[in-house]
Parts: sequence; structure tokens; C-alpha cells
Amino acid sequence: SVREKLHLRACLVVHRDSKAKSCVELKGEMLVLPQRSRLPIHLYLERDCPSRASKPKDFFKRIVAPASVESGLDYVVRKRAAAALVDHTDLDQYKASKPQFHARLRILQQSVLFPAGVIIYQPGKLDASIVSAVRRSLLSAGSTTRGQQLLRMCRISSFQNVTAEYESELKAILKLYPPSK
Repeated sequence: SVREKLHLRACLVVHRDSKAKSCVELKGEMLVLPQRSRLPIHLYLERDCPSRASKPKDFFKRIVAPASVESGLDYVVRKRAAAALVDHTDLDQYKASKPQFHARLRILQQSVLFPAGVIIYQPGKLDASIVSAVRRSLLSAGSTTRGQQLLRMCRISSFQNVTAEYESELKAILKLYPPSK
């Protein structure tokens, strides 16, 4: 599955007037982490912002979880929070829907690109005709009203076939973000 872009990137966003030059300077401040934030956002927070040596709940004064990315970014625009951690595609949507508010924000830091999620199955466990029918349905989901509703609900723009580079992208991100022990 994909969103408008084939990769995800965590963006630490602050008000354009913020004096902070890195996440480290946000110690003791309030951070916005919208509900339903995707896994790469959480990984970036836990491992890179501020660092692997410090737990986010101990570093930030408070982490708030508004229901939507838009309301979370509004917190930063109104200077009710020092920063928000969001996906770059959500930030792009905010720019499209609220350009005057977006102009009051800047990206302080951002993560590397994470590959988008995929739907996988175990070969041999499903009949090939079922796999083919599901694949066709997913790939054409955007062509029906019901399919478009499903895509919006899942916060994705479309389903696409996996690219040839996907496996190498996964291996690269696993080197940077190995599973926790």
C-alpha cells in the first residue's frame, strides 16, 4: 500500500520563530504526536529524537496525542506546543489545506526515508485465483466510490505492485533501525 509518495519520512516540525536548531534543544518542551501516527514516526521518536540514550517521555515535558495531524500542527502554529512529529505526506496535506498556517512552520529535523507498508501472504496457503482476485481488487480500489472510501479510511492513496528495489530498501532500513531486543 502507498500514500501519495512511496516512502514515509518523519518530520519534526516547529514554529518558524523557534530558536531551536535540533531536537536536543526541545528538552523539557511539549511534543505533539498525533494519534494513529505510523510506525516510522514512532521509531524515529524512540531512536533518533532526541537520541537512543534518552527516552522521549523523560526528555519531553509532555507528549500530547491529538486526534488528527491537522489539530496537532495547529498546536505548533498557535505556539501551544514546541514541536510536532508527523509524516511528510501529512505535512504536505496540511500545506494544501492550510497554506497560511503551514507558512508559520518549519522542519527542524527529519528521518531517512522508510519504505511504505505492504500486504504479504504465504504462497501455497491461498488458492492462486483468490490471490489474483484480491490483487486485482486492491490495485483498482481507487476506481470505485467504495474503494476510495476504504483508501481514505486507511489514509493511503492507492495500492501498487511492489517495486524491484523494495527488498533492498527494507534491508537498508533494518540496518539503521534493527528490531529491539
